[in-house]
Amino acid sequence: MRMRQCGKQNQKHTGGQNQEPDNPKNTFKRTMVAIAHKMIRLIYLMLTRKETYHDPRVDCEAMSIQKNGPR
Repeated sequence: MRMRQCGKQNQKHTGGQNQEPDNPKNTFKRTMVAIAHKMIRLIYLMLTRKETYHDPRVDCEAMSIQKNGPR
């Protein structure tokens, strides 16, 4: 049996893992895919639990009082 040399010509394509990580286009694409993946997971959890999204940084009650309060 003959062993192959490990060189660039014998390496298989690994789906873009050998690309330059500091390339701005690749970084942007990776970021967008990561954000989309997180959004899909959150939407799936919200639909399976049958709950609405509540932003913890927004006080809806205070906004409602301010909007409907005396003028």
